[in-house]
Amino acid sequence: MRILHLGDLHFGKRVNNLPLIEDQRYMNEEIYKVIDEQGIDAVMIAGDVYDKSVPSEEAVSMLDDFLYELGRRKKPILIIAGNHDSAERLSFGDRWIEVADIYISPVYNGEAKKVTLKDNYGKINFYLMPFVKPNVIKHCFPDEEIETYTDALGVAIRHMNVAPSERNIILSHQFVTGSTGDGSEDELYVGGSSNVDSSVYDMFDYAALGHIHKPQDVDHNTVRYCGSPMKFSFNEEKQEKGLTIVEIKEKGDVSVEIIPTKPLRDFVTLRGTYAELKKGNAEVGPDDFVSIILTDEEHIPNAFSNLATVYKGIQKITYDNKRSNNKETADGTERSLDLKPIEIMEEFYQLRNGKKMSDEQAAYIEQLIDEIWGGEA
Repeated sequence: MRILHLGDLHFGKRVNNLPLIEDQRYMNEEIYKVIDEQGIDAVMIAGDVYDKSVPSEEAVSMLDDFLYELGRRKKPILIIAGNHDSAERLSFGDRWIEVADIYISPVYNGEAKKVTLKDNYGKINFYLMPFVKPNVIKHCFPDEEIETYTDALGVAIRHMNVAPSERNIILSHQFVTGSTGDGSEDELYVGGSSNVDSSVYDMFDYAALGHIHKPQDVDHNTVRYCGSPMKFSFNEEKQEKGLTIVEIKEKGDVSVEIIPTKPLRDFVTLRGTYAELKKGNAEVGPDDFVSIILTDEEHIPNAFSNLATVYKGIQKITYDNKRSNNKETADGTERSLDLKPIEIMEEFYQLRNGKKMSDEQAAYIEQLIDEIWGGEA
């Protein structure tokens, strides 16, 4: 059986309040092509289908279109809720939707949904384990000793009564020890108390993980994050995205293939002087999301608005120069770029609005500063 392992779709995602609807529709079309061209037999979605637990109307519509397109190809679809999803909302109608071979994990109540599919080698059991915290597992199994996330997942999996002689796959949405964060999720928790030891998945032929956007193997080919199919921030700029295809034959015979994906719009960071960057960059797409790092020593008035005429997708401008790197005074106390408070506010206003404060605005801010610092600023 050839299975497409997806996760972290984040339908409804925005970048600086700009919707990614067209970008995600474009990527969905790429997913349909892979399903059609690669002989995919089933699709797994390992959580974070939505970007918000209360999804927007556009996000709900996008999932509806996505499931329709997958469903009309008559491929079984298996979905779990991630930490960005509301399990209650995602699993609404899960009983009647199974008529279309779409299986969605319900709210966890002590039992993970089990779905059994068949191929030429016999049956494959899929266990749908949504994102959970230890207190949820503890509530279901009050007599079990549960202190960590590893304890919790271990208890939940033990109560699945997995038959070791059969082929078994689990869909799971957690931080797993050995994985590498990327800033796309709560990186404080990567390697921390929220981690799950990968050994809890030992009884499965494959663990289809979601949660971390960087595609990676945690334990050879058997425990894997598929990553997000597209980039969602500058933290993911250097990542090579792709679609993970899992092929499982006889018991223990599992292989993974990655089909690279290319986004509609990329995330690009450009560095240089204002004069250099004003000339443009042929490698930047007309609609790419752009972050600018200016190396000029002096502040460039109207830099954002002027560079926006060259880079349509510009998102932010920062400076990397002597002034921005020198953050301490002679006595070792920290200062903010050697600027007066009014100068800091003027720079902040210009970076956010692409224009200078008016004289009236500057006077008002100076008045506020004077009132707050009592004339010491």
